[in-house]
Amino acid sequence: MSVGIKDTAAWHVIEQVLKHTWGPGEDLSEEEILSVCKLFWKAGGFWRKIMEGDHDHVEILEECMSNVLSARKLNKIAIKISGNV
Repeated sequence: MSVGIKDTAAWHVIEQVLKHTWGPGEDLSEEEILSVCKLFWKAGGFWRKIMEGDHDHVEILEECMSNVLSARKLNKIAIKISGNV
């Protein structure tokens, strides 16, 4: 049986940060979660450090999540402007 992204510790951490930082109204798709994970890794983030409570790595994760959410909003605006609603 394969494990989906929503069954991972990374997803649970991202879900917690998302709820605490942006509120219960925000949600990420599986593709967006993978993007956050990739950005986090490229930015030098370590999940182990987050589990240890390292504030610097939590900030890196929050920044990555913010970037993904901003990209989503920009894509929605671009679609509206182009008329491809």
